[in-house]
Amino acid sequence: MVTRPRRISRNGAINIKAAGSSIRNAAVMHDDIIQQIEHFRFRRAHVTAEWRNKGYTLFAVETARPIARLRPIGRDDLMELFYWSLCKERWRPVGPFGQTIVPLDEALRIIAGEPIFWVGI
Repeated sequence: MVTRPRRISRNGAINIKAAGSSIRNAAVMHDDIIQQIEHFRFRRAHVTAEWRNKGYTLFAVETARPIARLRPIGRDDLMELFYWSLCKERWRPVGPFGQTIVPLDEALRIIAGEPIFWVGI
């Protein structure tokens, strides 16, 4: 159930703000990105994605193991890229100096080509 912000007018009437459209737009945006991720051809395994904790988590379908995490940065299609560290058992940033922020298409190409994402799959 989606709760919508309410406003109380001076005469005491409650007006429900039309926030449902912005919530629906965000859900459609997430669905579009998830579809784009799932339609990308990964050579090593079939991949599924879901929205979790302010980002997209990519899993191998066959093993259900985490592959990568994409966290949106700003309003563009820029994503911060993370890999699952088996020794630390947590998400770690990709790159020699910490953050790697790239457009979604490039992030998917990096995930497909770099072995660090596929360890343990």
